[in-house]
Amino acid sequence: MTSDRRRREPANDGDTTRGAASEPSRPLSDEAVSTPLAEGLIHSLGRIEPDPAVEHAESARPHTDRIFIRGMRLAMFLGVTDEERDRPQMVELGLEIEFPLERAAASDDVHHTIDYGAVVERIRDVVAPRRFRLVEMAARTICDLVITEFGASRCVVDLAKIDRLPGVDRLGVRIARSRKDFPGPVARGPVN
Repeated sequence: MTSDRRRREPANDGDTTRGAASEPSRPLSDEAVSTPLAEGLIHSLGRIEPDPAVEHAESARPHTDRIFIRGMRLAMFLGVTDEERDRPQMVELGLEIEFPLERAAASDDVHHTIDYGAVVERIRDVVAPRRFRLVEMAARTICDLVITEFGASRCVVDLAKIDRLPGVDRLGVRIARSRKDFPGPVARGPVN
């Protein structure tokens, strides 16, 4: 299938300061402007026919809803050496929790979503008493908790030590897990 893509060329009238169409511009039909990318290119390239492969990919892509928590500070017993684990260290936590939010958005009911306040409280309850050697293990524990207890379809955790090394604000890890990473049963999400 060929597409009718036209590029505007400068008119051969001696004016080289701006490009001009070699033919008068035509009004575009709604069908011609089918994607945001096409809308953005219309003004500079003229009429653009939509690419069926791109349209199919866009329609097949699932909507990914996310709940996020950023800048959460926690005191954790964390470190490779005994000295590091003897006193709590401040860490900064960020989460992205994938969960379908269309029902909550339609109903305006907190029972149809994941209560982020409950997530924050549960993370504090789980990590405060534990002693972790590695940031990786602490981040994985948090990620696993969000999926297994709150029914998230996917979770990404950023966990960073603050001011641990001279000249470095934060250092840490990003861990991502999804339900498919768990062979056993996991929570189904909020009770309806």
